[in-house]
Amino acid sequence: MPGREKIWRRLCLLGPGLALLAAPALAAQTLTIHSWADHQEFVVPLFKEQHPDTDVQTIRATGINDFIEKQTTMVLSNTPVDVVYVPFQAIRTFIDKGYILDLTPYIRRDARDLGWISEIYRPVYEAGTKDGKVYGFPLELGAVNWWYNIEAFARAGLPSPNDLYRQQQWNWNSMLDLARKLTIPDPNNPNVPQQWGIADHWGDWKGQPWLYQTGGSIYSPDRSTVTLDRPEALKAVSFAHALLHEHRVATPFGSDWQASFRSGRWGMAPWWNSFGIRDSYLSKNSPAKWDVAPFPVGPNGQNMTTAHTHILAISATSRNPELAWQFIKLAGSPPGHLRLMQARGWPAVHRSNVNTWLADAMAQGLRGTPNVVEQMSNIKIYEWLTVDANRLVVQGLADIWSGKVPPSTGLADIARRLRALPAQ
Repeated sequence: MPGREKIWRRLCLLGPGLALLAAPALAAQTLTIHSWADHQEFVVPLFKEQHPDTDVQTIRATGINDFIEKQTTMVLSNTPVDVVYVPFQAIRTFIDKGYILDLTPYIRRDARDLGWISEIYRPVYEAGTKDGKVYGFPLELGAVNWWYNIEAFARAGLPSPNDLYRQQQWNWNSMLDLARKLTIPDPNNPNVPQQWGIADHWGDWKGQPWLYQTGGSIYSPDRSTVTLDRPEALKAVSFAHALLHEHRVATPFGSDWQASFRSGRWGMAPWWNSFGIRDSYLSKNSPAKWDVAPFPVGPNGQNMTTAHTHILAISATSRNPELAWQFIKLAGSPPGHLRLMQARGWPAVHRSNVNTWLADAMAQGLRGTPNVVEQMSNIKIYEWLTVDANRLVVQGLADIWSGKVPPSTGLADIARRLRALPAQ
């Protein structure tokens, strides 16, 4: 046995923590990463400490759609790429088409230093799996929270969502009541109020908890049946539709909803947890002070939220799969993900990092974070869709939100189109 491998075996026997920090050295080579964001870049310095002779090069796409198109072309042309940062929209398609490698053999081989896998929120970990095989480790936990304008609530003399949550009165009905009271009409413009109760661009609605809080879904759990036209789904979509067209408390679909944030005249907003933390959208665009709360509890008493995650995976065209695995293993570990947490303030993927994230969020003034953490114990990764299925759902919901078709008709049309696609 070569000396290097013998040393590595001994390190593994000393425990997972030491084994992780002392990954086996590889010969000098280049690791190529293709990504649509900079999330993985925070781990590169730590990786270079372990692999000082490795040159890390990043190919940066201009966005998610650009990444999907370019990575597809790279795979089909057999262009060498080692690590890919796969967005949640493409995970299903990349697995089904064989664009990323199965990591299960590596996980079995290195099981001794992967004890931290059990610390990952289970639904988040399973987002990168299919049929018992693992294709990637999560690098981000994008849970949906409920953001609110502290100053708008103070002006209106209203209890905050966190107050109601602690009193077990935070639900769809109480949220609607607040939204009505926070929507301030403009006497000079009956179509656009001075302040919207809810600011939302609606494009990410299917990723928010509404649908799942009524027991609805897009597909059945085994993905054999389209369920978007069932009563449970209709209940959720009809409620959201009423916020727009009956109660008129939410920014209209297609409107300049961001103008509400720039002016500070907004009440509440359902959005990812990256919305209002350090160097975030709110900190750059809203003059108001804000806090975060759990998503309103559903009509069936379901205190849960949804999330998406993006995964680091090995490209099927990698010429250095072992080196790519070492990077993914480090980035997916608690020490690796801590680098991203500290840089961006994003939520912990690992339960062992939760207290660190909680303290950081509280220090930023997000006093509702403990309630958010409590709700995240019941988290659902919203459904995987192929690129084609995702496009159909987004386009169909846009017709409903804009008022072109009523919810029942729109959902029936989306379901019909989904059933015409190849099996999921």
